[in-house]
Amino acid sequence: MHADLVVLNGKIFTASSDRPWAGAFAVWNNRFLEVGEDADVRSLIGPKTEVIDAGGKTVLPGFIDSHCHMASVGSEHALQVDCSSVKRKTIPQIVAALKEAAGKTPEGSWIIGHSYDETRLEEKRHPTKSELDAASTKHPILLKSFTYHFGVVNSAALKLAKIDKNTEAPSGGIFEKDSQGELTGLCLEEAFFLWVPGFSKGDSLIPPYSEEEKAKGLALICREFNRLGITGIGDASSDFHTLRACQNTDQRGELTVRINMMIHENNFERLKACRIMTGFGNERYKIGSIKTFADGACAGRTAWLTTPYGEDPDYRGIPVKTPEEMEKAVAAYHEAGFQISVHANGDAAITMVLDAYEKALKQHPRKDHRHRIEHCTFVTEKILARMKKLGVAAAPFANYVITQGDKLDVYGDWISMMFAHKSFLERGIPIGGSTDFPVVTANPLVSIQSMVTRKSVDGRVLGAGQKLTVEEAVTVYTRGSAWLSFDEKIKGTIEAGKLADFVILEQDPFTSPAEEIGSIEVAGTFLGGRPVYQRS
Repeated sequence: MHADLVVLNGKIFTASSDRPWAGAFAVWNNRFLEVGEDADVRSLIGPKTEVIDAGGKTVLPGFIDSHCHMASVGSEHALQVDCSSVKRKTIPQIVAALKEAAGKTPEGSWIIGHSYDETRLEEKRHPTKSELDAASTKHPILLKSFTYHFGVVNSAALKLAKIDKNTEAPSGGIFEKDSQGELTGLCLEEAFFLWVPGFSKGDSLIPPYSEEEKAKGLALICREFNRLGITGIGDASSDFHTLRACQNTDQRGELTVRINMMIHENNFERLKACRIMTGFGNERYKIGSIKTFADGACAGRTAWLTTPYGEDPDYRGIPVKTPEEMEKAVAAYHEAGFQISVHANGDAAITMVLDAYEKALKQHPRKDHRHRIEHCTFVTEKILARMKKLGVAAAPFANYVITQGDKLDVYGDWISMMFAHKSFLERGIPIGGSTDFPVVTANPLVSIQSMVTRKSVDGRVLGAGQKLTVEEAVTVYTRGSAWLSFDEKIKGTIEAGKLADFVILEQDPFTSPAEEIGSIEVAGTFLGGRPVYQRS
């Protein structure tokens, strides 16, 4: 037998516990055939075998972002107005960009901007509906925060939705009002999700994109993720539109990231009726867990805590479910046989989720359920002990310290137990690498730098006790992420028999200064032994 591809002369970190390092490997029929040293694979080289001399470069398993919004949200961002702090520094700049888009869009059609960050704007505040009205009064406008937990709408959008100052916000949501009791346009949590296809409890106030638009956007974002060395993701809050986009994009040969779809709970009854379960699909896209929410966001200061936020002794964040609602939801999803993923940042929210998991598992015991807590940001020793006992995994933010650390002073001493990667690993709690993209950059090497240094953009080390080694961080981002989606037998490590997903780096993260890991370039990304990105 001759291999389809052989890689020689590499510094290969396999992330396997049996053989962490190798120098060469062979690929046949999309999978690793042999892993060892050059001498072990040379006999597999035939006349049609492609041979890559890695030139001593570092080779890793393909990165897997276990919790992001690449397919469900990121694919749409390619079709929207970029209002991120990289592009827009002031509110007038955001308004100008939206106004330009409105000039190219038929009246009455939606204008959507994404990723604004009020803390990075010169004004240090949210835009208002009246400011968005300056962009257009003839188009409904939604401006989404980078957190994806709140956003601002203009007057046309409110009028279209028949929302005014007397409209009651949905449970777990807020329509912000000014001192005169008038709507500002800012919608938080469940009030924001009303506008978002796939997130609203009923039909969203904004129609979903067409299948053609979704497939186009998904192909574009796949190529961007491949450039970063990413070969697999967990797409949090997917829906049937995401599933169809994956199918369409795959049929065109453009689905170059393996997608584990974490299906938003709004789709549960439909899945159940179709008898579609966790694991349904193939090696390119499949149904993963049912995804639900317990609270808000760290950066948005809506995470639900047991202690008050520093600036307001009466405010502890926003729970989006009551304990009774959480218990009911978890019990239904668990009894139906699904893996469950619950978004929970604050310790109060995490405790509520663990209570629900514990009750469901007591009523219907199940081995290897792999129920998860997404983000799982504010933890205590009691929380960690309960997670270990219940067999609950976590997908903590991997790069929040480096990307958002300058915003975390409000949490005070909590920082030592936020994004607690080391604590999770020391207690044997399974974790994967995750970014929550597009909340922050999807770059895995930036995440690895953050996990290794715990150093914020302003140079402070936050929670030094949670630092990982480079080997630990890479393993979390590969083998760890694969385990969270029941995929450890087919991906996550460079081992014979597994899918040949790997990345070649221009520099070595194991020997580079830790503060420079995030700047390392990807030389090539391979999916099933096939190049999906090569640096020119």
